[in-house]
Amino acid sequence: MGRNHARVYRELAESELVGIADADVSAAAAAATEFDTSIFEPAELLDAVDAVSVAVLTSAHAPVVRDCIDAGVDVLVEKPFVADPQVGRELAAAAEDAGVTIQVGHVERFNPAVRTL
Repeated sequence: MGRNHARVYRELAESELVGIADADVSAAAAAATEFDTSIFEPAELLDAVDAVSVAVLTSAHAPVVRDCIDAGVDVLVEKPFVADPQVGRELAAAAEDAGVTIQVGHVERFNPAVRTL
């Protein structure tokens, strides 16, 4: 899903794909080459952007989103937001306190093929 996010950001005139962070170094390198962008360590990337897309395993959403909140970076996170509703409430409260926007992506909900199903 992260590659799809990168592709779309690359195509949007009003956005700039600053870079990619991925724990899988070979996947990061391939994506950086494909989308003509840079590879970053997550902390470095958070210092360089206004917003991020979080497209990692659901089990990793909470800590990654928390890092974004702590850095003051707005977040688009893939669904499901988190596995534990209480953690979701805590992250939402922390984001509100920090003035950070969290949006949960439901992109496929609007995919014509999915709607047909």
